[in-house]
Amino acid sequence: PGVPLVTLRSPYHSVVRPILRYVRSTKARSGGHDLVVVLIPVVVPRRLRHRILHNQMDLVLDAVLHRRKDVVVARIPYRLED
Repeated sequence: PGVPLVTLRSPYHSVVRPILRYVRSTKARSGGHDLVVVLIPVVVPRRLRHRILHNQMDLVLDAVLHRRKDVVVARIPYRLED
């Protein structure tokens, strides 16, 4: 309640740059006083051998965002069914 959910779309395959740009712009608008929460969906296939087929972008994004002290990162598992 009272917290906006923002979905960022990128016409390119870059995920990290648009999110970092948005975090910086949000911090600039607030004067640096807001805390930004980034929710990262993580695809979790049912079978272990299928995990290698899925992109590991969540790990890259998580590592980049954890460097910032004004960002909270939450990885949310999304389980795939057969």
